[in-house]
Amino acid sequence: MIGCKYRNCLSLRSFICPPNLRKIGNCAFCACNGLMTFSLSDSLEEIGFGAFSGCKLQIKTLVIPPKIKEISKDAFARNNMEEVVIPEGVTSIGDRFFKECSQLKETNFPQSLKEIGEDIFYGCNSLKYVFARFKRMPSTKRYSFDGMPHAELILLNCGSASFDESPIWRSFIIRVPIN
Repeated sequence: MIGCKYRNCLSLRSFICPPNLRKIGNCAFCACNGLMTFSLSDSLEEIGFGAFSGCKLQIKTLVIPPKIKEISKDAFARNNMEEVVIPEGVTSIGDRFFKECSQLKETNFPQSLKEIGEDIFYGCNSLKYVFARFKRMPSTKRYSFDGMPHAELILLNCGSASFDESPIWRSFIIRVPIN
């Protein structure tokens, strides 16, 4: 496990996750504004609360490792990635996961997703697309999508999942592509 020993380390420029690392602890790299090179290992099972919050990471695509089931609160808030890929198997997205990721343009919700936290897209002014594969609607909190511009929710193979039941989905323009 990597604990919070790098918190606020402005001179840290690179982090390459060791291939056998299973956990990155709470606030491990938060506010490491100089962090430029960044890589996560497929061995990761847990990324703690606020682990990379406020790093201002300049990466085009963040790929969540496949063994992670729950994405912690604030894990990547206030960063500059353009796309986040959430793998099948993730069941929960914590509060404020994408908060103030002003460069974020697209992400996806996997079929396995069961719970979406508060303010996950707050301040994501560039968000255009959220691709979703739902069999059942995930539970949401009252403010799950507050503070975001209108983005398109594109439903892919969603079966009978109904978005009309909850007013929370009205933040999105909902589109179902025809194959």
